[in-house]
Amino acid sequence: MLIKFKILCKRHLQNNFTLYLVLISCFMVGIIVGSIIVNRSDGDFDDKLYEITDNLSSSLITNFKFVLPIYLLGLVRFGIIFTPLILCWKGLNIGFTVGAIVKIFGARGFIFTVLGLLPQYFITIPGLLGISAISLSNSNHLNKGIRRGKDNYSNFGDYSMISILLLILFFIGSLVEVYVTPFFYNFIN
Repeated sequence: MLIKFKILCKRHLQNNFTLYLVLISCFMVGIIVGSIIVNRSDGDFDDKLYEITDNLSSSLITNFKFVLPIYLLGLVRFGIIFTPLILCWKGLNIGFTVGAIVKIFGARGFIFTVLGLLPQYFITIPGLLGISAISLSNSNHLNKGIRRGKDNYSNFGDYSMISILLLILFFIGSLVEVYVTPFFYNFIN
């Protein structure tokens, strides 16, 4: 079972390499724009920073706000347009948050970012890129079917199952955010 899953993942990455490059580019543009916004701001954005999450439900809700629209956009034809925009927005949020923390707290903020935020991002960002890629792939599959005059919802089960598996990454990322991040947050206060 695990070997079959590895083979499917490898084939998916090979078949959608260009798609992943586009998605990573959109995400990176968002991060860059977020950090530029922080650097160009007057420095009065303490109230705009996200609070460090202190419970699992709010962390899960925050992640779910990005994952659910991406999933739903994979079920419609115009998902090809909006999924990269959502990914770019998430990148902007991350770039702004990290930039603001480093700008406010200096070296302590950088250390906090590396120790407190990076572990959760190592988990959630691949999940976000994965769910975005399968969303775009499924949306593209729908577009091709409509052009050929066919109803292409035959992939719905596979699409939903893979999305549910990727949600596990977000749950693990939320656990890290709730139990690891606050420990390092005390370091910068």
